[in-house]
Amino acid sequence: MNRETYPPSLAFAKTTDAKPAHARRPIGFYVHHQGRGHATHAQLLIQHLARPTWVFTSRPDYFDEGCPATVVELPMDVAADEECYPQHLSPAGEHLHYAPLQIAGIRERMATLTQWIVEQRPALMFIDVSVEVATLCRLMGVPTVVVRLQGWRDDPAHLAAFASARAIYCPFPQEFEWSRLPGDLEQKCYYEGCYDRLGALENRDGTADGHDARAVGDAPASDDISDIDVTGEASAPTESIRRVLVLVGSGGTRFAERQLTELARAFPAIQIDVLGPVRGYGQPSDNLAFLGQRDYVLPYLQRADLVIGGAGNNVVMEVGACRKRFICLPEERAFGEQNAKAKGIEALGLGLRLKHWPAAGEWPKVLAKAAALQPQAWAQYFHDPSLARAAACLERLAAESEEVCKPADQKPVPSFL
Repeated sequence: MNRETYPPSLAFAKTTDAKPAHARRPIGFYVHHQGRGHATHAQLLIQHLARPTWVFTSRPDYFDEGCPATVVELPMDVAADEECYPQHLSPAGEHLHYAPLQIAGIRERMATLTQWIVEQRPALMFIDVSVEVATLCRLMGVPTVVVRLQGWRDDPAHLAAFASARAIYCPFPQEFEWSRLPGDLEQKCYYEGCYDRLGALENRDGTADGHDARAVGDAPASDDISDIDVTGEASAPTESIRRVLVLVGSGGTRFAERQLTELARAFPAIQIDVLGPVRGYGQPSDNLAFLGQRDYVLPYLQRADLVIGGAGNNVVMEVGACRKRFICLPEERAFGEQNAKAKGIEALGLGLRLKHWPAAGEWPKVLAKAAALQPQAWAQYFHDPSLARAAACLERLAAESEEVCKPADQKPVPSFL
């Protein structure tokens, strides 16, 4: 990975086309900084691209050193303490999502993108995610591929970005779809399916890249939870669930140490491992381990009988690649993204969707229902696990933008699919 501060100055310089006519122009990636899922997904695509690739993000630390791209750090787009402007004096309107006034970071990040487009003349911009950046790139004459996350994204701002895009990229299986776009926009959608960022499908024994699953240690000797019958005497937890892994994403969570401690105390025969940041770290018990942040989580996933987590992209794809039973507690995200994803998972029988953390007396029936899941059903949604096919589509779209034709040669734009 190359890291650059771009540009050295914001002064615009006249550029000449010094590149040979056959040189392939780059693909640019704008990658949002909330959570690691955006960066993970971008890296999987980039590793299959033959063209020069640039990444623009406010979290370059989310990208591996081996990422074959030039990574440019963008200033954050939030207001400093001294930056304040009464927003009601100039509302952004319904066609923009985030456009606060008089924020230096926004001016600088847009200027960086603008000058790079002028100098590099990218063949394609992959936008994950920002309506404002997608609009800027399209106004500069760059074809865009706009990522459409799950959730209810039929507001005017999303629809405008989708309408001007060359393609709408959906980083999930079509079967997970919960909300639809108007028919003409639906024709632009490309559904990539599930992906395997950990190489779980090739590393069934829990070892890879020098990591040993033995380091994990040995385990000791519907719509809402209201859909699960928790009345009457609680039944004992099923013998098929002896190790539980709680995955906490970097985008934030509502899981708390107190809840996990109560669960561990209720089931002393079940080992509970917790990966990721959790509010209020407490004293671990014999069957409860707070393991913190781990860059390599595959061994922990493979040893688990059940995974509990939110509905962030990384968590969902990791659970699916490892073919694990899943209890999903979606976090509150913009446009209901995680709620929509959890509904799709539930509808396909891939996991339980709960609206809140169960009370101690409810857990036996919850675990019994989780034990009945058939995690091998995940396999049918991993038709492009490395995203090689999806990357080839991006290459094809980039090549299209370099074609030279006369006005008389113009033809109707084909569907992305």
